[in-house]
Amino acid sequence: AKGCIYLGIISDLTEGPFKALAVPITDAQKAFWKRVNQSGGIGG
Repeated sequence: AKGCIYLGIISDLTEGPFKALAVPITDAQKAFWKRVNQSGGIGG
């Protein structure tokens, strides 16, 4: 069946111990899922 899978992330984008890593990790996750979707999505 086709449909949407919604994913979320909780990240220290502005403060906290992982602030320096949060933006690059979030950007990498966005790029990964964009590539997955362009390739037909999960299972596609």
